Order: sequence, then structure tokens, then C-alpha cells
Amino acid sequence: MPFRLTTLLLLPLAAGAASAQISTDRPGFGSSPTLVDAGVFQVEVGAPEATLNGEADTYSAPVALRYGATSALEVRLSTSAFDAADQDGAAFDPEVGFRTITAGVKVAVPTRSFEVAIIPELTVPTEGDDGLTFQLDVPVGVPLGDVGLTLVPGVTTGNGSTQLNAVASLSRSFGGPLSGYAEVGAFPFLDGGGDTPVSGGAGLTVLLSDDVQVDAFFDAGLTDAADDLVVGVGLSFRLD
Repeated sequence: MPFRLTTLLLLPLAAGAASAQISTDRPGFGSSPTLVDAGVFQVEVGAPEATLNGEADTYSAPVALRYGATSALEVRLSTSAFDAADQDGAAFDPEVGFRTITAGVKVAVPTRSFEVAIIPELTVPTEGDDGLTFQLDVPVGVPLGDVGLTLVPGVTTGNGSTQLNAVASLSRSFGGPLSGYAEVGAFPFLDGGGDTPVSGGAGLTVLLSDDVQVDAFFDAGLTDAADDLVVGVGLSFRLD
């Protein structure tokens, strides 16, 4: 699925308030409306993630750095520390480095009933001929008793195309440190750029402590335009 590394990452899966325990934007392809607490530095790493399409598979290690500048503003920086392609008839081509760098902010929007944030981000390529990519997501958290619903409308534009992002996810704590989620996302092109990629998936997170979380997930393509399968594991931790 295009633009996966430029943001599309999911809701807070750790139960409880953000100040009590870590709340992450991974795994998954949506974003949480929850900000990192003011003065807190948070690291989220995929180690690794694999996109499997039969004859053309790719592997990556996405890294997101998040810092709570204030209670209403978070500064964000993300990239991939490792990329590799495995195509039939071609040599396996691993590359350590940062092919793109994505910078942005997450701004809390005051509301009475829901948790809402605005996330503008700009992706800058460090090599190749690709241009800048801009993405704007507006995650909305809706409490539904023991289940949390997160809706993430957005738009991504750059390199001659514009694509809508429409993600919905449900999350639930299973008691203790274990939580899980299910998600579906559609990413239609506004300018006739091709068929609409649609994917669905699920994942689990485990709190090792209030400041450390591990996760595992999968996303499966529901249309021919989407990646066949994306799988991965990750680690997130925060530093006060």
C-alpha cells in the first residue's frame, strides 16, 4: 500500500490514560488522536515489517520519534532505518539508510465528546527523483464502552497524484497487559490514478511496563490494488 511509511500508523492500544501508560501510533495504518505527554520523548520501531506481494516483496524497519512539546502539541519525525527488495529474477538488495524523512506535528483539538487531533506531515526524499509528499490526517476517537472506535480521514498528495485516506479501527483491552484491534482502510485516488487499495487487518499489543510496549500485526489486501499481505512486529518505549 502506498505511503505506508509516511504515516499511516494506528490508535492507542494501551488501555488507560496516556499519563498512566504508553499510548502509541503503531501498529496499523491509522493514527491515534492521543498526544505524547508534555516533556516526554517516545520511540516507536518496527523490527522488521514485510510487505509480501508474491513476485515483489519488500522489507523495512520504520522508526518514529515523537516528543510532547506541550499538552496540546506533539513534534514528530519518522523514517525507515532499513529497506530491502526481493524480486524474482533480481538480486536481494538490502540498504541501510534513510530514503525518506517525514516531519510533522500532532495538534490536539478541544471537543466536548470526542478526542480529536490534526496531523500535518511532509515527507522529503533523500535520494532518487521523487518529490515532496504532504499528508493530512484527522484522527477522531469515539468511546464505546469497553471498545474504542477510531476514525481517521485524511489526504495524501505528491508526485502527481492525490489520494484519500479513510481508516476505521476498533480496539479493546483483554485484561492485564494485552490489547488488540481490528482495522480497515481504503485509499482511493482522486485523479484517476488507478484502482482503490483497500486493506483490513488486526494486531495485538502487550505492555511490558507502563513505558514499554511490544506489538505484532498483519494487514491483508482486500482489492487487487492493495498489497497482498503486510506483517510485522514492533517495540515502543518512552523516556520522561
